[in-house]
Amino acid sequence: MCFAILLASFGIATAADVRVQIVRHGTNVMAPPEAVFTTNILRLLQTCSIDSTAYAVKTNTWKQRLNSDCLIHLIWTAPTRIRLMDSSNHRLEEREVDEILVPLPIGKWPDHFFAKSGSNVLSFTKWPPNALARVVSEPMLQLSSVSPYASLIKNAPPR
Repeated sequence: MCFAILLASFGIATAADVRVQIVRHGTNVMAPPEAVFTTNILRLLQTCSIDSTAYAVKTNTWKQRLNSDCLIHLIWTAPTRIRLMDSSNHRLEEREVDEILVPLPIGKWPDHFFAKSGSNVLSFTKWPPNALARVVSEPMLQLSSVSPYASLIKNAPPR
């Protein structure tokens, strides 16, 4: 019941409406079936306080980041609506997205997370640590002992 309410608040009809791709060491791994994983990724983007599109997105940014060694890629069968920071960084606004890309570089913090609507790529940054901790603590990512994520998971408040 709780997951259904959370997913409805993000405009997602069912977990089947989104395909989850996880890449670890450049190889696809089986994606987690739990809807809470997708919800945590959506929350991560919603909590970003800076729309960094103007300086972080170039013509080939999406393609480059999609080739990262470690990432999470969500792809909706139909566009979904999510509240994201507007380009003036003053308020959240509802935006339609087809895909979300969360690069998770090994040995350093991610700099930006991305959403795509058609051919338009949006970039977001400056998120609360607990939002990222919820995502990187997913066991399938195998990041619990990897720097810098290990310290983030270790120091995250209990769920």
